[in-house]
Amino acid sequence: MGGTDTINDKYDASNYNFDVDILAPGTLVFSTKNGTYDTESGTSMSAPIVAGAAALLLSRFPDLSPMQVKAHLENTADASVLEREAMLPFSERLGAGLLDMRAMLDTVASPYITAEEIVFTDNDNGAFNLGDEIEVGFELVNYLAPSQSITVIL
Repeated sequence: MGGTDTINDKYDASNYNFDVDILAPGTLVFSTKNGTYDTESGTSMSAPIVAGAAALLLSRFPDLSPMQVKAHLENTADASVLEREAMLPFSERLGAGLLDMRAMLDTVASPYITAEEIVFTDNDNGAFNLGDEIEVGFELVNYLAPSQSITVIL
């Protein structure tokens, strides 16, 4: 998970890598602090926002599995923030976009298909050398609504 600043760009100290799934506000988040209220910044402030969103989602759709909750949060994230100029240097390393609680609560109507158990092999020595024929194996899993057709691009 990563955090955004007050204009929804990546917060300076936020995580960014291929394991980030979603972004949430992480700068000047109003919270309790030392028996009073104050603002704080960091992904430690983003995490409870996402956890609260997951709890809210489960209160609306109580039959969702943990993977379905994750899939739905990502599926309804606002991906347009990833197109902002300040976000481009972190392309593909900021997850699905910014948590969008309004979209998240509307419905679970979109499919969410992901490739899992991805395996590359050269049927030889496991070293991928120039000229090797490489096989790719994977399993497609749909965690949400049914899909009519799927196109896979390698």
